Parts: sequence; C-alpha cells; structure tokens
Amino acid sequence: MVARVVEAVAAVAHVERQRETGAEAATDRLVAALECHSKGDAAFRAGDFEAALLGYRKAHEASGTSALLVSQAACLNGLGRGREALALLDKALAAEAESAQFWHQRAIGEEQVGRWTSAQESCLRALACCKRQMAKGQADGVLWRVKADCLRKLDHPWLAMWAYARAWMSAR
Repeated sequence: MVARVVEAVAAVAHVERQRETGAEAATDRLVAALECHSKGDAAFRAGDFEAALLGYRKAHEASGTSALLVSQAACLNGLGRGREALALLDKALAAEAESAQFWHQRAIGEEQVGRWTSAQESCLRALACCKRQMAKGQADGVLWRVKADCLRKLDHPWLAMWAYARAWMSAR
C-alpha cells in the first residue's frame, strides 16, 4: 500500500515537473516570438522588407499566430512578390476569415498579380469586415486606414479622404 502511494506521489511530481517545463518552454517560445516580431516591425518601418520577412517568419515559427502570416504577406507585397503573398493569405484567411487587415493585404497582392476584379472583391470583403469590427467598437487607426485604402481602390476618393482623416484623428 505504501509503495503505491509513493509511486503515485512520484508520478504526480513527474507530471508537475513536465507541466512546469512545458510552461517554461511555452514562455520561452513566446518571448522569442515577441523579439523576432519587434525586429520585423523595426525592419518593416525602415523599408527593409527582406529583414522584416525573416523576423516575421521566425516569430511565426515560434508562435504560429495567423496575424504573422499577414505580416509576412505585407513584406512580400512590398517586395513585389504578390503570388507568394496570396499563398500565405489563403492560409491566414482559412484561420481567420473576418479580418479586414487580412482581406486588405489580399487585395494588394491581387493587384500586384493583375487580378483587378478579385482585388475589388477583396476590398469589398475588407470593408464588410471593417463595418462589423467597427460595430463591435474596434474602430482604431489601422481599421480606418484599411477602410480608406479600400475606398480609394474602389474609386471613391471623397469617402477615402474622410476615412483617412478618421485614421489620422484616431492616431492622435
């Protein structure tokens, strides 16, 4: 009887050690992902899309977040590699189809490869997502900028100017 209790206590201790190790590993992966993401953001702001792409890829490998696929796609769009961007965006949209930013990046990629009708459809999807996200109170500067850019692409310059003004006001 005592032997069984000792075995049970040892098993519980082993599980606890594994849990702690797993939590530490997850924390380490998260920290690594945040560091790589920060490096990617800095490179993106500097216009170094290759370095940003590398940072975002490493961050995605560490975290698996679909938003990082979109960041990679933005880099690929910046490098003029729209087909590769579209492949990443297909994966991202499969995971999260209600993101205005994801649809906006898809429209940019489709424009680069000459799919004008598909780009317009993606802009319309992005605008529909903007409307739903804004109705939930998620109207930030990024969302207004997405809306403005899509309106501009759909040849609505006055509405686009209004949305750009809202984006500017949200950033202040």
